Amino acid sequence: MKEVRRFPKENKQNLEVSRLAIASFVVGIIIFVPLYNFEKALVSAIFGLVAIREIGLGKKSGRGFAVFGIALSLLFVAILVVSYCQ
Repeated sequence: MKEVRRFPKENKQNLEVSRLAIASFVVGIIIFVPLYNFEKALVSAIFGLVAIREIGLGKKSGRGFAVFGIALSLLFVAILVVSYCQ
């Protein structure tokens, strides 16, 4: 059977971790410290989305950081919406 590769032939370990992905992750954690920082949640999501695009092009690594930063942002916005609806 033919082997199917999902990633480029280059080794992912040699790629630099995206600074935007790390920034998305860090800001995603920081938004929970002082509550009601919608702007920081938006910044974290934007950093994460830009980092995922950069990672998708094969220039950098760190997809997990970016996805986790976006997830934290969405979780914070969901908590914010639920708290305002009550």
